[in-house]
Amino acid sequence: MIIYLAFGTPLAVYNAAWSRRWSQVSFAAIFVNFVLWPYRMADHAVRRLAAGDAAGQKHPSEIDRICAEIVSMAFDGDNASAVLELRECTARYAGLTLAMHQSETTRPNTELFAIVNHSKPRLAACILARRNRTLIRSHQTYARDEFLEMIGSIAATSDNGDAITAHAATLMDLLGDNTTGKGLPY
Repeated sequence: MIIYLAFGTPLAVYNAAWSRRWSQVSFAAIFVNFVLWPYRMADHAVRRLAAGDAAGQKHPSEIDRICAEIVSMAFDGDNASAVLELRECTARYAGLTLAMHQSETTRPNTELFAIVNHSKPRLAACILARRNRTLIRSHQTYARDEFLEMIGSIAATSDNGDAITAHAATLMDLLGDNTTGKGLPY
């Protein structure tokens, strides 16, 4: 019983600290969160897992493996700067694509605007989130174009061109980037 209450107390304190209105309804909500904290945590875990799956987070080791295979097939190790450039380009493309998907599925955070007493914190948070999504999307588009250009030039000059292109297409499928496959060579 003590452990049960020890886990529920931080949730109740958090809800009380962020409660804007003090009424019977807010006290009831705080008490319900205190008593039924396992259900709240289960709901939170389900939402996090759903957001992670939508953002391609269920395959991070597979994404890393495919990126490493593309690099190993493209170069024999004799050109260190080209290897590093391809690794950096592939990692940037994969990371920005995952960040773009994650930014589309997460709710905007209003805490910053609540701290500064913004008159409409939810609206301000939505505007900031939209701006951040736009920036991430533009950086991801640039990284995608650079990745496609690099894969195309490497595939055209390499003996493993078809395999490199196939691995790049697999990477794009895992990342959930539907628009990129159209720009692949071959």
